This record gives sequence, C-alpha cells and structure tokens, in this order.
Amino acid sequence: MVGMHLAPTPAQLDRRAELLAHCGPSDAAELAVLTDELGRAMRDDKLVVRRLTAEEPADVLDRLVRAEPVHPFAGPDDLADRLDVDRRCFVLEHPALPGRPLNVVWCALCVGVPGRLVEILDAD
Repeated sequence: MVGMHLAPTPAQLDRRAELLAHCGPSDAAELAVLTDELGRAMRDDKLVVRRLTAEEPADVLDRLVRAEPVHPFAGPDDLADRLDVDRRCFVLEHPALPGRPLNVVWCALCVGVPGRLVEILDAD
C-alpha cells in the first residue's frame, strides 16, 4: 500500500487503546504495526484546531471527562464550569476523526495574571 493514502479510523484507535491497556507479549507486533499505520495516516493530513462548547455531542464531552489526566472532573457541574463563558476549550483533531481529540487545551479568561491556581479554578 505504498503511496496510498488511508485515513485513520475510530476502529483503529479503539483497537490501539485496547492493546495499550492489555498488551501482552503476543500483542506487541500488532501494536507496533497499528501504531505505525496510524502514525502515517496522521501525518498525511493537516490536523484541525477547533473550539469545543457545551453543545458538543454527549459522547465527545464524556470522552473529555474520562480522559482528563491533569485535573480530573469532580462532576457534571465541573464540566459546565470548564465550558462556561469565561472559559475556552480547544481540541486538536484529525479531519477523519471529528469528536476524537488528539489533544485538549483548557483556558480560563482572567483579568490580569492570576497569582494562585485557585483563582483560575474558581467557578465564579
């Protein structure tokens, strides 16, 4: 398939996630091939940055909540606060995989530079 352009698929991403979570020695070759295929597919197209809002489909928002590694969500109110009018959420996506962010940036709009993290996290 040299020279042929194939877009990544949700099934490939799901299988790779499954292999990463439960990879044994017998799965290492499949994981390596799948990682290589996805890497080539991701490099072939321009990635897209877009803003997420509270109007996103529930599965997209659920994926964000489950995948947040730095500041885990405390509940539904926490998600609403992070998508409020004084906040921004931007995602990096592959055009063939909308709603499956590769990276997420959460921003808080503040007046001046906050002196403490609690000022950024303040729901008010």
